[in-house]
Amino acid sequence: MLNGSFHTLVPPSAVTCSSVGYFSRRGASFGPCLALVKGTVLELHRIYFQQKRLLLISVTNLFGRPEKMLSIRRSLGQSDYLVLIFGGGTRWSILKWNDKSHFWDTIQLVDLYATIYQSVTIQQAESFEGVLDSTLLENLARTSLRSTTLVTKEEPLPFRDIVDAKIDPEHGLIAVLIRKKNLLLIAKYPVLSSRENVSVECNSNKLLSDPVILDLRRLGHYETIHFCFLFGYSLPTLALLEEKTPTWSGSFSVIRDSRLVSVIQFDFLDRKVKRIWQVEQLPHECFMVTSVPFLQGGGFLVFGWNVILYFRDGSFVDGLSCNDLGDVYLSKWSLRSHDAPISLDGSEVVLDFSSDDYMKNPGIILRDGAFFELCIPKKGVDSVISLRFCKTLIQPSTVSYCGNGLVFVGSHSSASILAEVIWKDYTDLPPGDDELGNLFGECLKRNFLVEAIEPRDSLFCIGPVQDLELFDVQIGNSRKMELIAGVGSRNCGAVIIFRRTIRPRLLTSIHLEDCQQIWSVLCHSKRGERNTSIPLLILSTKRNTIILSVLDSIDELVDSQFQTSSRTLWVSRVLQSRYIIQIFEQGLRILGNWDSLISLYELPPGDLVTQAFVCDPYVMLHLSSSYLVILKISSSDGNKLAFEQVFSTSHLSIISSCIFSCSYAMSFHDEQRKGEKLDGVISDVSDEEYDNLFAMSSISVESSFLHPSLRHNHVHRSLEFVEHGNRKQEEVITHPFVCILSSEGFLEIYDVVSKRLCFVNKSLLHFPRILVNDREKVNRARGTSRGNLRLDPQDAEVMMYEFPLENERVTDATCLWLFVRYRNELLAIYRGDFQLNDNDMEEDLLIFDFCRVSLYSLAMENSSVHVESDVIPHLRPFCNLSSHFGVFLTGSEANIIALSKGYPQKHEIMIDSDAEDTNILCLANMEDTRNNRKLWVLDSNGRIQFVEIRETQLESINSTWPVESFPMNGCVKNVVYHATTGTFGVVVSSLVSISRLERRRQIQERQKRDERAILGSQAPPEEENNIEADQNEPWNALPIEIEMYELQIYRADTWELVDKFAFKEEEAVLSATFMQVDAYKITEEEGIHEKSSIASQQQAEAAISQNSRSVKFKPKECIVIGTGFIKGEDAGTRGRLMLFEVARQEAYTEESGAFSAIQLMLIAEKELKSVVSSIARLEGYICCGVGPKVEVYKLVNESELVCCSFFSGFQLFSTSINTVKQYVLVGDMYKGSYFLFWRDRNKSLNFLGKDFDPVQTLSTEFLILNEFILFVVSDNFGNLHLLEYAGPHELESRGGEKLLRRGVLHLGTRSSCMIRLRTDWNENDSVDRAGSHAVVLGTWDGGLACLFPLQQEEYEQKNELLKKVRLYGYSLSVAGLSPQEFRIPLGLSKKTRNFGDRLLDGTLLSSLHDMEYSRIVELAKSCGLNASQLLKQSQTCGNEIFF
Repeated sequence: MLNGSFHTLVPPSAVTCSSVGYFSRRGASFGPCLALVKGTVLELHRIYFQQKRLLLISVTNLFGRPEKMLSIRRSLGQSDYLVLIFGGGTRWSILKWNDKSHFWDTIQLVDLYATIYQSVTIQQAESFEGVLDSTLLENLARTSLRSTTLVTKEEPLPFRDIVDAKIDPEHGLIAVLIRKKNLLLIAKYPVLSSRENVSVECNSNKLLSDPVILDLRRLGHYETIHFCFLFGYSLPTLALLEEKTPTWSGSFSVIRDSRLVSVIQFDFLDRKVKRIWQVEQLPHECFMVTSVPFLQGGGFLVFGWNVILYFRDGSFVDGLSCNDLGDVYLSKWSLRSHDAPISLDGSEVVLDFSSDDYMKNPGIILRDGAFFELCIPKKGVDSVISLRFCKTLIQPSTVSYCGNGLVFVGSHSSASILAEVIWKDYTDLPPGDDELGNLFGECLKRNFLVEAIEPRDSLFCIGPVQDLELFDVQIGNSRKMELIAGVGSRNCGAVIIFRRTIRPRLLTSIHLEDCQQIWSVLCHSKRGERNTSIPLLILSTKRNTIILSVLDSIDELVDSQFQTSSRTLWVSRVLQSRYIIQIFEQGLRILGNWDSLISLYELPPGDLVTQAFVCDPYVMLHLSSSYLVILKISSSDGNKLAFEQVFSTSHLSIISSCIFSCSYAMSFHDEQRKGEKLDGVISDVSDEEYDNLFAMSSISVESSFLHPSLRHNHVHRSLEFVEHGNRKQEEVITHPFVCILSSEGFLEIYDVVSKRLCFVNKSLLHFPRILVNDREKVNRARGTSRGNLRLDPQDAEVMMYEFPLENERVTDATCLWLFVRYRNELLAIYRGDFQLNDNDMEEDLLIFDFCRVSLYSLAMENSSVHVESDVIPHLRPFCNLSSHFGVFLTGSEANIIALSKGYPQKHEIMIDSDAEDTNILCLANMEDTRNNRKLWVLDSNGRIQFVEIRETQLESINSTWPVESFPMNGCVKNVVYHATTGTFGVVVSSLVSISRLERRRQIQERQKRDERAILGSQAPPEEENNIEADQNEPWNALPIEIEMYELQIYRADTWELVDKFAFKEEEAVLSATFMQVDAYKITEEEGIHEKSSIASQQQAEAAISQNSRSVKFKPKECIVIGTGFIKGEDAGTRGRLMLFEVARQEAYTEESGAFSAIQLMLIAEKELKSVVSSIARLEGYICCGVGPKVEVYKLVNESELVCCSFFSGFQLFSTSINTVKQYVLVGDMYKGSYFLFWRDRNKSLNFLGKDFDPVQTLSTEFLILNEFILFVVSDNFGNLHLLEYAGPHELESRGGEKLLRRGVLHLGTRSSCMIRLRTDWNENDSVDRAGSHAVVLGTWDGGLACLFPLQQEEYEQKNELLKKVRLYGYSLSVAGLSPQEFRIPLGLSKKTRNFGDRLLDGTLLSSLHDMEYSRIVELAKSCGLNASQLLKQSQTCGNEIFF
């Protein structure tokens, strides 16, 4: 019996929603954070204003897909709350970030599903005043406890209820609109302003009040499209954009002004809702209403596809027509026309600029990424509304303003960016407008315009996966398959190659026996009148040291001042990279250059250095005399250097140690001592203190003007104590600490200056998630026994680094990284934060916090590979690998751990080696900025390789998989690999904008060509073009976008475009694949009637040819493409089946020598009566879905396509076709899956079975294990189905015609493409796994998933393991979401969703890294494994695939 196990290979990378808030208070500064949702993954980033970058601090799997996300600020100086909205707006989760545990705490759950889908009554009066009925009060949802889950089996269908959510910070309200139900859910949260209220409210677990449900239909409102809160009112006020009469394209001539805006107020105390005023007869294309801050004039903006309208106090102020379609409202609304025609459909609006300065205009980001500044007329000022183009960014999916001019633009199809908006002072306001000046000072009486927009940071995104393909590549001594994907949307797309490893390119290599360590440093030399840099390579053997210079050639430096008579332990640059330090067994040397010795420090005779570590300007030495010594290097006048011993201790029980430093500015220390915060945030001040602050700043505040909550939620720029963006560069204080791991397994951190014990943890090798400071009050003498654990020096290793390193050190963007290695089994990575101690009673300067962010298994993936027992992994930091920093991990395999984005990502580095059991001893990167992608690699055979990593591989080094991205000039629809010529065929679609007049001319010319082709000589003569259209064409006419398709051929090695083929107008490529097509040749007896039969075949098109009897000639490797012509609704659809051949020709010229010329040739095509939507190879034939039929074609005479069979059972539209030998699996868009069998002897497709519970199928594939086979189906609701053909012997199969559903699982996103590939199992299982194939799925959220085949015994073992993971990892569930109920399929009947249980959710294994190590050990023991093996299963499930 065959079963399946579902795993996530690449998590979603497309940003779906975002929110900014002060969630975390940890670190050197208290700044805002950015919360992102990527499909079902929640990420938390810190925002650093000074560096203008993002730092990832948390990644959480939600087991749910949030539709909206909001942030709540209750009080100044307190952490904000995050609100996640699920289930069509019916389920809310309120989260709070816990800085101590580095985890989201679920504060409150709100479940309104049962309430909303019951009857809710609200009484309505003629005056539009609604009184909440008692029936409604009884049906109000009650908030749940933490143990209650949000998701139930009655989960509403996805994409059915469109949700919109807003926050009102003035009155402390959350409002959620469920459009299809026309319900408005409103909940209140307390807005606090004093310490007493904060302490009282924090004791309560309930943040939100019970939501009030407003049935807008019963209150007299129409279908609500959008809404917003209005500012400056004493009561909560909303503007509702409604649609009075449904409008569609066929009713535009009758109904055009079908939308209106209603402004309502509601009172919670009196339970009343009333309508203040409304604006009717708005354009039908209006889709959004947005409020304008009161101090900028108040009112609201109405956005339509073609117009922008501004209303204030119920009256029209001004408006703008964006194109000729909006000009029809010029006279009605007194609009003005924009200079260049644009469309606002799909745009995002940024209005939070006013939080920095009230006189900064909002921004609009169009669907194509164009950023426009919207200039709003100020109150009392004679100005007009206008748009200014600034810059083109990316296609937006969500926009969040971060503060200080930083805007985060999330994208679903490309990399998300953090952009900086730079303003310039434009003009003063008129002197007659004194309202703002009297209220908030003269500094606000200025207007600012956008001067520039510059991207500062980015987050990598794969994009919606359109197609998947395999290609072979040489890895080491063998060839393996790798995965390539075509991704994109609209005009943004790329080809993505998913690499198993990072594979550098070998430049050169040398061989040196007994070499143990290598270092690379950069020396400066003067050649003539210019200074040059000479990279040096230092090689340390067991007996001596060799110095090499690496320029055009590799030469040995004989007369250098380095110590060469003994082995070297450390080489690096010190004192801000001015000098070079070399540590050897007898002491250390300081060199100004390779030929100039500055200072020498020698040890007493008989004492040797055994280990060394350098943290500029401190040097740590392990001596053979059982002492650990720390020296400080200081420079005096000239080049004189001094060594000062600042710390020493006996190291009898020390097995590993390192020295690190913490960098901070003294101003941070003073600010924290005084209790002051940054970024305009004032810690818990009372009302009187707040008023005093306003009085000190000469700002008068009228209590009737601002709501009390607004006073405490906004701090004006004049009240900010320190501003992040304009902070001056201050002197950085570097404080040294030493980290020690004892033989008992204790971690101790000492202050080098005060020699005090600052931090101690007694359970480090149990790898807890949080390292707790277990320091005792009484300091015990070193060397006393403190446990039963005894470690050898090779058993464990600790390393502490502060990144960025010394040469790139900044103040508030640095963090500590603690690496703990236990033997060659486990590697734990902790992120450390330090805070200045504000307790004057304690002498400790800093307080440390460490949280485990990653736990890796170092065991080899393949047990058949022999690994030497004495190979111990080691760590070495790097800081300039193409602007990335992290650590290298050596051992049985080389790894790179990137830390540039704040979250560790581990990737294997594949080094080519002739020997199979070669181990990597050392890696070192070049310090030269011109060669910062080059590495030196030393293996156990003494081979030193000089390699270079491609820049395309380093672009995604901070993502889960090392991928290479090759951007295209459009959306990549399909990608195929031509193995013979080593080329890729890429189908690219691009949107081309043309004028309506030009489009009209194209249509007329095409109609004339078709008429001449049909009538021939009887066609009427051509007439001159009508020039009246030129006179009627508007000057601001919106251009028409036409999608053009191209087949482009690229070389696989260089990605050079060698050839391309353009398809016809209105022709879309729907399917493409590479296959070997058998070419047939007609015999002489059949050739007598060849001409007449071919003509009849062309006339009958898809009819079976009378000359189908032919002999097989030879196979041809072709790119087969199916297309469809997109025409109007009144025209029938047609398509083409096309065969392309890619030929390689070797040539030679005297100038360039030998070269290869690649040519793309169209060898056969056939026009069909319907679109060709899917293609697959069937025993040398072409099996394709042509409209409602499946047809089989063969290639005759190498140029003609002849139909030899067809099947027309499902009669709708085939979305995918898959074949295995003679078996055919067809996925229909609405009729489900069909299973067919091909008989070659009579050229027939025979029906075997179908799905009797059809779903909207997007993609299909086979899941194979030896002789067992299952069908994998993905539907439109994001579900994954396992179907089985049971044959006629099983009763439920109805004689074999019914495909039995063996398992259903919800993915959380749609999957539009699948591919089957062979798995790479161990040699011990090679007999049982010879025919094992897995299925890889590409998702619309920019991720990859896979489905593994499992036999019954493996299925039972893994099922028991997953049950225990659910039990042990229950406490790690976030937002009250249940992993089991998240996988319940959506959009299916209860009979279908509960049918079959042979599909497991293997993604739960990813939660092992967030569990306590003690639980992992217990879980592994219960399964008969050790912890390392269990972790290896969770982190290498994707590497089992043979690509």
